[in-house]
Amino acid sequence: MFLDKENSSIKSKLAWKRGCYDNVIRNSLLIERVCVTCNKKFLIKSYIVTKTCSKKCFRKLVSKNSRENPNCGGETNYKRFKYKEILMDSSWEVKLAKWMDDNNIEWKRSRKIIFYWTDVEGNKRRYYPDFYLPKFDLYLDPKNKFLQIKDKFKLEQVRKENNINLICGLIDDIKKKILMGFGTA
Repeated sequence: MFLDKENSSIKSKLAWKRGCYDNVIRNSLLIERVCVTCNKKFLIKSYIVTKTCSKKCFRKLVSKNSRENPNCGGETNYKRFKYKEILMDSSWEVKLAKWMDDNNIEWKRSRKIIFYWTDVEGNKRRYYPDFYLPKFDLYLDPKNKFLQIKDKFKLEQVRKENNINLICGLIDDIKKKILMGFGTA
């Protein structure tokens, strides 16, 4: 429908009276949509495909979709690395996998290995460890110092709620702990 005074919402009619739609929209086809995040109605040009009314609602939708996606642990826009035809999330993971291979340490990496934990708001979240060492019944998660601090609560919850052995930290620290018989970090 072409936007005109009779077919527009109350907000649009008020804007129309103030002359806001004069030159820009006169020949444009506008449609009214409902935001999938906040359920507000909004006007958008018909050729624009969007489900949200604002950047804030879009970010909420992306976050929700990421949390509910069974194939994803959360973050989705980072560079991937391949080692032995296995996708890794960081160069650190590749280095650790190579080191474990060089030291004849059997390891597994699978998106089927999943643990649930509860965040501060009481929401159930998923955690995918980077590696599993079956011989030691041990999970590994190499992280830089920033991520160790950022993910501290999450990692503590994962350990506590699932009663698992999980080593998290810098690659050299993980290597030392494996060689010494491991311990919780």
